[in-house]
Amino acid sequence: MTFFTSIWAGFVIGGNYFLYWYCHQWSQSNHFSFMYWGFFVLLVLLS
Repeated sequence: MTFFTSIWAGFVIGGNYFLYWYCHQWSQSNHFSFMYWGFFVLLVLLS
């Protein structure tokens, strides 16, 4: 579970970095939606 979570977090962080670098207009809303999904998944995994 830790391995999966670390790979998933790496993809999320790398994707956000690419969106900010590319100056995509909806990158901040994508960042917040990924953050909310991440908290939700963490709560499900820890329950």
